[in-house]
Amino acid sequence: MGGSTKIAVMWRGDWRSPDAPTHYEARLRPVMEALRAAHFKAAPIVFLEERAEAAREALRDCAGALVWINPLADGRDRTVVDALLREAAGRGTWVSAHPDVIAKMGVKDVLFTTRALGWGSDTDRYDDLADFRARFPAKVDAGPRVLKPHRGNDGQGVMKVAARGGAFSVQFASDDRVDGLSWEGLVEQVTPAFANGGRLIDQEFHAAGQGMVRCYLSFDRVIGFARQAPRADGGRPAFAMNSAKTMFASDEPAFGNLRESMHKDWIPAAKALLGLETAMLPALWDADFLVRGRASAGRSAFALCEINVSCVSPFPDAAPIEIANAVRRWAGA
Repeated sequence: MGGSTKIAVMWRGDWRSPDAPTHYEARLRPVMEALRAAHFKAAPIVFLEERAEAAREALRDCAGALVWINPLADGRDRTVVDALLREAAGRGTWVSAHPDVIAKMGVKDVLFTTRALGWGSDTDRYDDLADFRARFPAKVDAGPRVLKPHRGNDGQGVMKVAARGGAFSVQFASDDRVDGLSWEGLVEQVTPAFANGGRLIDQEFHAAGQGMVRCYLSFDRVIGFARQAPRADGGRPAFAMNSAKTMFASDEPAFGNLRESMHKDWIPAAKALLGLETAMLPALWDADFLVRGRASAGRSAFALCEINVSCVSPFPDAAPIEIANAVRRWAGA
């Protein structure tokens, strides 16, 4: 294989300006250049629901597909594109990340499923609103909690909740605003998370004062790191992170313990818990960790905050070559 073998590089267009470029053209250019250097033909596909049939036909000519599409964006989800990708995979096209893999590791449920690992926290899950009503009050009475819809991105629907004398202080990750809510007001806030079979993840609160570390991976190997500082919040306790990231190489000494834990313990254990083989893992994914301070019995100094699989961007300079090498290994070239 190689040379004329097409590998799709796929991202979502702007439905309001369907022919206008997005930032992905520039961000993914290094990936397409790396694919060409590895003797593949990079085939860009700009996905819009209105042009789904065109994307379907373009995928028919591709041996593989690398996909950058968020779970939620501008009121749209991945329902249509996931159906196209499953159809393509059924024809033999290699898809990264496959929607079935995203459903296992790229949703907040992974925090609950892997809670016993060293990266885990005190984590619960509510499968419906009645379950939340019955069990959450006792949880939040014991200390602040962070509620996360099982699928989402960019902090949508994520909130820190603290009990305040019969009411609740709620801080939103999307914009850091703080509201005081009654119990019924809180219930109203979380209700959308249960729509269409959704679930709500409940995780203990970790102070974000020491920032976040993002660990980038290709399949089961760490390929780089990034550090983010807490967002300036006008004196409120830090919750969300600044968007700016400082990138580091995979051999950065400051993250040696995290890298070793990922390679030797957490990735093998997570694969077993999630029922995934190495070849099923994405060509590019990341795990976000809050720095919770000192390690304790059975717990690392790093607490898993989420795993990103659907649309990892930005990424380290090493990522495009690692992605191309992953495609070459899969293609047997």
